[in-house]
Amino acid sequence: MPDLRSEFAAATLAAFARPFADGYTIEPAPDADWPALLDDFRARVFSRSRMVAAGADVPENDRHRWDEIGRQRADTLTHHLVFRHDGRIVGTYWGAHRDAADYHMISTLLDPDHQNRGVYTAFLAVLVPMLEGFGFRSVFSRHHADNAAALIPKLKAGFVISGFEISLQFGLLVHLRRWTMPADRLLHGYRVDAPPFDAALRARGLVRRRPGHDE
Repeated sequence: MPDLRSEFAAATLAAFARPFADGYTIEPAPDADWPALLDDFRARVFSRSRMVAAGADVPENDRHRWDEIGRQRADTLTHHLVFRHDGRIVGTYWGAHRDAADYHMISTLLDPDHQNRGVYTAFLAVLVPMLEGFGFRSVFSRHHADNAAALIPKLKAGFVISGFEISLQFGLLVHLRRWTMPADRLLHGYRVDAPPFDAALRARGLVRRRPGHDE
């Protein structure tokens, strides 16, 4: 029986076996090349970076400890992928399994010459069903609050706003999440605006009122 990592790799290769947009393909990045590729595309995409060096004044030993703890998630299922167009690398994608059955879309970077061509929308249309079919409960991401190029395609793809964060490194971030289970999507809607979702949730036995308590 293949292990979970092998199944994940095979599902990814199957999902992106053919071009997902006009002339665009996805393939795994060699592990040894990934850090340099990521740095290269960060420099290309963020010509006016809003990222600051949070933690720069932390002692070296503490930073090493953070890294060590981060590496202890031994069951992580990770994507290090590159976008190619006509054979040339034009972007990078990084995503990974997080807590429970949640998947974090960490970073998608495209060369500026390949932005605003519908590539990201086409990518979501393949990646998200692959992740849902694999068995993740939710897919989530964090974005600058003014990053319409990511926020709009994701909201159209069924992601919802799940929170906000003031990040020391990036500033104001919007949290997006796509729930794979219909009941979870109903519960999210209930927490945002209860009345339209109340009857459907009660029919499923997911919301019960306690005597003397209002929700």
